[in-house]
Amino acid sequence: MACFLCLLIFSKPGFRQVEIEPSGWKLLAEGLAYREFFLPDPNHVYVTRLDRSVSAASIETSLANAVLGGGLEALSAQVERYDGSLAYWDGAWRGAFQVVAAINGGFFDPNSGELSNGFIQSGWYARRFEDRQTVGGFAWRFDRSALIVECLVQPPGKQRVVLSEPNRSIVFDGINTRRDADQVIIYTPQIGAETPPAEPDQTGIEVLVELSRPLTALPDSEPIQGTVQAVKNSLGGMNLAFDQIVLSATGGAADRMAGNFLPGTRIGVEFEIRHLSQGCRKENVENLYNVSAAVAGGAVFLRAGVVTPLNDLGAVLRNPRTAIALDDRYVYFIVVDGRDKLNSLGMSMVELAFFAKLRLGANWAVALDGGGSSTMVVNGEVVNHPNSETVVGAKAEKTPRGVANGLLMVVLQPEQRSNRFHPGDHVMIGTAGEANLRTGPGTNLSIQGVLAARSVGIVLEHDLNGVYANGHYWWKAAFGERAGWVSEAVLASEQ
Repeated sequence: MACFLCLLIFSKPGFRQVEIEPSGWKLLAEGLAYREFFLPDPNHVYVTRLDRSVSAASIETSLANAVLGGGLEALSAQVERYDGSLAYWDGAWRGAFQVVAAINGGFFDPNSGELSNGFIQSGWYARRFEDRQTVGGFAWRFDRSALIVECLVQPPGKQRVVLSEPNRSIVFDGINTRRDADQVIIYTPQIGAETPPAEPDQTGIEVLVELSRPLTALPDSEPIQGTVQAVKNSLGGMNLAFDQIVLSATGGAADRMAGNFLPGTRIGVEFEIRHLSQGCRKENVENLYNVSAAVAGGAVFLRAGVVTPLNDLGAVLRNPRTAIALDDRYVYFIVVDGRDKLNSLGMSMVELAFFAKLRLGANWAVALDGGGSSTMVVNGEVVNHPNSETVVGAKAEKTPRGVANGLLMVVLQPEQRSNRFHPGDHVMIGTAGEANLRTGPGTNLSIQGVLAARSVGIVLEHDLNGVYANGHYWWKAAFGERAGWVSEAVLASEQ
């Protein structure tokens, strides 16, 4: 019966289009295009397309208020926050991302904004994917390849911090999560400007490490290299910059680390990640190494060109949808309006699978958070009609819902530099008012303090001094005991 209904649905005029139509796509930037589809159901579908053969076109992720668990924020506000942000690419932080298009991302707790599953941003493995997860996901690698994530296994004992001298290792237990007894937790810059406070009666140590590159899994468990900068014999409140991590250890784990991690000590951080398919039973040749951006999602509804039958009610009903689809050349962001009988009913997962396969030519697709969260932003504007109600006065209005994370199609911009200052120069915050001291070069990065007008500092040595991001040139400087990044616009040479 189900198959017979499918035949009725997909034999409607205009739906059996196998060839991709070259007309109708609007060029947004080199390698990025946009198109709207009006289907006779009725359904209104919005699609942005990234051409992987164009080296400047890339994909990034966003976080509400730029931190994990940072609550909820409209997707358009996240786009504005990350537009022009510093890019890590080709083995270095360089240039900036121009955000061209965006969709809402993975699932989250609507009260706290905590992500439900894995997340990678700018190469930072910020939220671990759940082992043997029953949901899918999307990953974008530094080599510009993309994959639909199915089932991951991160073997216990194979996620390690390795000391170069002596040749010893310590297993870490989590990333950006709460500390339990006798554990080592890694905190990345996505946690915010400082490590979270300890639980009552919890003791331990924290080790600040500056890394050579973002913390991600590399092939053959190749370690990410870093150097210890500082050690604190207490938990919580340790500042970390955009290129640093903190090893936070409790109980016996702290005892094992004590004395081995001293300022100047070289370390490596290793991951082992296995990617499985077919219900976590078969090794997948696609791996999760060298990933630049990733989110966990929902059902993989198109697998190697085969539509996946899904029986749960949420998949069968017609609803607003957000999804990512792939073919051999393109990555597609898809949003479907829904719950509107006159303009767009929404789609079931099977209908969305046939749309992705027949209209776009895709062979893989995975669902993201849908319903009232489904939103697409193009050139800074919301282009679809989100189905989320907000009460304004006594009237309910349809407005974009705040979400915890998003996926961005971006264009890599060439690096720009200022040579106004040099290491050792004495600088002063201008007289116009207070200035933010940030964890890195960019307004999307966390504020770690506020500097009063006429505060005096000294420019520090850093490879990114003078780099341009988010509309400003940035300098690393020390103001008394506080060091961080300040916009050139608020700095003056001390007279």
